[in-house]
Amino acid sequence: PPSKLTTNPLTLRPPHSRRNVAVRPGGTLAAPQRHSPRALMRCMLPSRPVLAIDVRDVTKTFKSAWLRPTRTAALRGVSLTVPRGAITGLLGPNGAGKTTLLCILATLLTPDSGTVRVLGHDVVHDAVGLRRRINMASGRPSFLWSLRVGEIIAFYGRLYGLSGQTLLRRVDELVELFELGANRRTPYSELSTGLKQRVALAKSLVNDPELLFLDEPT
Repeated sequence: PPSKLTTNPLTLRPPHSRRNVAVRPGGTLAAPQRHSPRALMRCMLPSRPVLAIDVRDVTKTFKSAWLRPTRTAALRGVSLTVPRGAITGLLGPNGAGKTTLLCILATLLTPDSGTVRVLGHDVVHDAVGLRRRINMASGRPSFLWSLRVGEIIAFYGRLYGLSGQTLLRRVDELVELFELGANRRTPYSELSTGLKQRVALAKSLVNDPELLFLDEPT
């Protein structure tokens, strides 16, 4: 008759395929697990949270004129880190490059050199995906003069993918939040400077951004 060795042959595992085996209390063997050296290192090292803003050695120079061009250095090796959940202000004299830096962070300009990451995204290579998660309000808002307040907010809501009842509810919420109800049907050209600033702030919140940039909003 066949022996047990012929019906259930013994398979020897080569030395290089050994697995980590844990013994549970009571003497039972836990399921074998494989761990690569890289995975073990990730477990041993503390995880670092993704920064809201991570700027490294950024430069930006503007050129003017064609025949005799002049170069103006707006940013010279700027580095900045901002953690998530923080409120941070940039202080400096006129011409210090504050607006230039904000425009780079908001993907409206590209840096000449250095790296900029916002919410973990590179502002140059991941700009399209990043724009849906951020927004910006300028101190000098400029919207189409003939559009009414409600139409301006709705227009930018559509740009961020809102539509139907979701868009209408969002417009209503922002009109109420910034007390624009009495001017909802007023053309932009007829608004006071203060009301124009409110419209700009309402527009900056239309997509419920994770990160909001304010460039002299008052």
